[in-house]
Amino acid sequence: MENTRLTALIDDLEKLVSTYISMAHRQYKNDHNSLNGYKIDDRFFKIGDIGIKNPIIAAPLAGISDSTYRIFSSFFGAALTFTEMVTSFGIFYDHKKSLELTGITDYERPCALQIFGPEPGILAEAAVRVEGTADIIDINMGCPVRKILKAKSGGYLLKDKDMIAKIISKVASVLKKPLTIKTRLGWDQNSINILEIAKISEDNGASTIIIDGGR
Repeated sequence: MENTRLTALIDDLEKLVSTYISMAHRQYKNDHNSLNGYKIDDRFFKIGDIGIKNPIIAAPLAGISDSTYRIFSSFFGAALTFTEMVTSFGIFYDHKKSLELTGITDYERPCALQIFGPEPGILAEAAVRVEGTADIIDINMGCPVRKILKAKSGGYLLKDKDMIAKIISKVASVLKKPLTIKTRLGWDQNSINILEIAKISEDNGASTIIIDGGR
């Protein structure tokens, strides 16, 4: 009896999700004239060779977007999920807590595994070690948390365009799966450099750049 009720509940939830995604597709098309006439299918857009089914993406959130969160996000319609931000040094040196954050189940795919750090070589090695688990590797270049900035990682990199180029080039050169970059508009209001960062990312091998509108 309980199994029957659970099955019925899941069926109802799936119908709600399907309806919501259909509404989101229609609204997205209405709001973007450039998509007029475009048939939305199971490849709404692509990151590298990874098909993204709709415009609903679950953002990476430190301390929140764990595996359970990502499974629920996927179930309720998210076409792409992200892990919490994982330190590349933790992966490189096999720290247990860092490695635990890299686990991804089949119920939350496609899933991008987000890493951060200041050293191109360490980031590249960390990316290779977790590439088999992830569908996409994402590098955080936008986090404004003080301890991340102090480590010359995250948003700090917006002050060093040469380092950004070195990191993306190094990591992209060793990966078989797509590489994405998560960043911001600039270091502060007086140094909005997102167009330069986007061009650097494209030129050095990133498949997609994801922009947080904050700065």
